[in-house]
Amino acid sequence: DGGESQKDVEERICRYFQDVIIREVEEMRERENKENVSVCIFGHCLATACFLRGILCSDPAMTWKIKNDNTAITELKYTPK
Repeated sequence: DGGESQKDVEERICRYFQDVIIREVEEMRERENKENVSVCIFGHCLATACFLRGILCSDPAMTWKIKNDNTAITELKYTPK
């Protein structure tokens, strides 16, 4: 087996964000009684690119066009529904 496909990585990372990160952020907001909280997440450039492609709902071919070097800082803002 050649390992995970980009789609597998995207699904795994998106699932983790939904199941763990978003839940933790919501709990932090409630616990600290703050509207905005900051979190820092570390990962590899391809995993981040797959995640960004997934949340942007763009074509899989776009993954390689997302400029995201190792040790890059990617800042995202999450707004609850």
